[in-house]
Amino acid sequence: MTLAPLFLRSQELAGLQEVKRQVEAQLDQAPSILHLSGIAFINERKLLAAFKQVFHTTIYEYYLTLKMQINSSFYHTLSLFLCFPVVCIARYQVVLITGFVFYKMIQLMI
Repeated sequence: MTLAPLFLRSQELAGLQEVKRQVEAQLDQAPSILHLSGIAFINERKLLAAFKQVFHTTIYEYYLTLKMQINSSFYHTLSLFLCFPVVCIARYQVVLITGFVFYKMIQLMI
C-alpha cells in the first residue's frame, strides 16, 4: 500500500530538520514522538509520515542507526588503542591512553 506524497510547507520542512537535529543531540534516550511533534509543530501522525517521506527512514530507525554508528566507531577506536597499557582497578579494567582514561569501564567477570 503506497501512500500519497505529503505536501509540506517550508515551516514543516524546517521543523523536520529541527527534529532530526534533536534526535542527533539526544542519543542517550529514545525520542518521544509527542515531544518531537511539539518541536516541529506538526501532529504526531503527520510527523511520522513526513519524516519517512523526507529522510527515507522512520524516526526510530534513524535513532538506532545513529546509535549503532557511534557505538561502532567507539569500539573500533577502542580496538586501535588496546596496545596501550591496561590497568585493573578493583573489579574494573581501565585502558590508559596517553594520559587519558576511558570513562567507559569494562567490568571484569569474577
